[in-house]
Amino acid sequence: LRSIKPSDTFNVVLFAGASSLLSPQSLPATESNIAEALDLINRQKGGGGTELVSALKTSLALPKSEEKARTLVLI
Repeated sequence: LRSIKPSDTFNVVLFAGASSLLSPQSLPATESNIAEALDLINRQKGGGGTELVSALKTSLALPKSEEKARTLVLI
């Protein structure tokens, strides 16, 4: 997240035990949005089953922009 460009948008989808989103739509890559995303990620504790299919479906269902390419990074 720290290396994305200010013109980018992003979101975070978690998939440990269930699928959840940082935001219902992609966010601009501002310092505050990146800090919020990193805080969300850092607060996560692994547990439950890996709900990867649900997370992928959630990710692909997010609104997309015709002007930007969509990239999905799975970690």
